[in-house]
Amino acid sequence: MAEIDTDVDVPRVATATREIAAGAAEIFELIADPAQQPRWDGNDNLARAADGQRVQAVGDVFVMTTTKGATRENRIVEFEEGRLVAWLPSEPGEPPPGHLWRWQLEPLDDTHTRVTHTYDWSGLTDEKRFERARWTTAERLTASMDRLAAVAEKQLTAPEDT
Repeated sequence: MAEIDTDVDVPRVATATREIAAGAAEIFELIADPAQQPRWDGNDNLARAADGQRVQAVGDVFVMTTTKGATRENRIVEFEEGRLVAWLPSEPGEPPPGHLWRWQLEPLDDTHTRVTHTYDWSGLTDEKRFERARWTTAERLTASMDRLAAVAEKQLTAPEDT
């Protein structure tokens, strides 16, 4: 007998887009450097990442510790410097369970960027992760983008050290 998918009406891709008053390069640095991510994580899920893991290419892996103390390896699967980065998280040494985080940046001018944040769990196969995946909505993604914007925009207006 075929198994019935009870989640057919649940969107498995959440996306949020907003404009940030900062250049794409400055915003991308905050995303591509995992040590910076806990500063602006709107899901309150990220605790820390070691310095020196700045993403450079597809195939790179960065390690993050969650607020619950779990370690996650994040394999880069899409990358275009200054414009696009996406990763598949997994437990250390395990294959990714199938959910993807993506950031896309579209420069509007030198000081404004359209940022799109996507959480795609359409490939997620581990049913134990479904509840958390359902919880990661466009509103949650917007919270991260709002915090990212606050950090990026503040960096532009902060006085230089003298």
